[in-house]
Amino acid sequence: MKHTSRRLLIVVLVLLLQFGLGSLAENLNMKFLRPVGGQTAYAAENKVTTVNLNLRTGPGTSYSIILTIPKGSTVSVLSTSNGWSKVTYKDTTGYVYSAYLASPTGTRYYTTAALNLRTGPSTNYSIILTMPKGAAVTVYSISNGWAKLSYSGTNGYASTTYLSKTAPSTEPTTLRKIFKGVTSYSGRRIAITFDDGATASQVDRVLTILDNYNAKSTFFFTGNWILSHPVTARKIVSRGHKMESHTVSHPDLTDLSDSSVRYQLTRSREIIKETVGTTSYLIRPPYGATSSRVERIAGEVGFKYMVMWSIDTDDYMSTTSTSEIISRAVAGASNNGILLLHPSHTKVIDALPSILRQLRDRGYIFVTVNSMLP
Repeated sequence: MKHTSRRLLIVVLVLLLQFGLGSLAENLNMKFLRPVGGQTAYAAENKVTTVNLNLRTGPGTSYSIILTIPKGSTVSVLSTSNGWSKVTYKDTTGYVYSAYLASPTGTRYYTTAALNLRTGPSTNYSIILTMPKGAAVTVYSISNGWAKLSYSGTNGYASTTYLSKTAPSTEPTTLRKIFKGVTSYSGRRIAITFDDGATASQVDRVLTILDNYNAKSTFFFTGNWILSHPVTARKIVSRGHKMESHTVSHPDLTDLSDSSVRYQLTRSREIIKETVGTTSYLIRPPYGATSSRVERIAGEVGFKYMVMWSIDTDDYMSTTSTSEIISRAVAGASNNGILLLHPSHTKVIDALPSILRQLRDRGYIFVTVNSMLP
């Protein structure tokens, strides 16, 4: 046993003299010869190749070449040890010589609303964190409406919809709550608004009736409805109407935490942008339930107006008849008024032609809420 140990020691000494400690560790990948603490782990740090760089199966030139990474490519560094980095490039993992990796140079952008940082470039990926409005981020690349970026040391992806190269104003964001149109108008105009959602056939009936009276409306439909009816949502906008926010799932916002309110508001804007291609600046809170806290958060995420109404016919109540809906809508009309209707009730759609006809006969034109704002 003593002779065997002595022979092993001699072999090790010969190898050390022949190759050197560093080379031996690199070529044989012998962990017990590496200095303690010689390996540095990263949380998927992005680096850029400064030359055409071979990706190898192991940390040394004796390992096989998997492929050659072009100069200027972005790789994700998983760990670094003894001058070699374990990286991922286009779903392939291997080792490269660390000397030819550099930190990427990016472009400074700012978030224009509270914005989710995700693990991948679409809303199908998980949310890492929510960046506040006005946050400074470093964007490395942009593709298909998504930016690969870094925020406070965390890498991820975010929609470019809410990114701008312009630094945010130091003025606080304010939200204005309205019950009627804001800009003056010498004649008579009124905004017919529709809440929540309806079946595709019900919406088609509403659109046909609106067309017959040359009426344009604002639809406050939920994000979940839009996701379930993307074709119908796009049809609404293509006919000249506006799609605005009514949260994702129609909760009472005053019952939610700050983060949940922020999610309901931010995600509803994202859904509208992704589905119909427009940016929503108007929010109507479900049930009309709001508070100073909800309004503050709505302003922070980018909404300019919280739209209430000046006429409520109580059309959602089972005791309200079609004739009552008509009479209440016409009697409550005024210049710059906002009428609230729920198109999921057949009696509302039945009442709509009479409402439009009687108001038209009184000199009203039918416009979107948006057109009554500065």
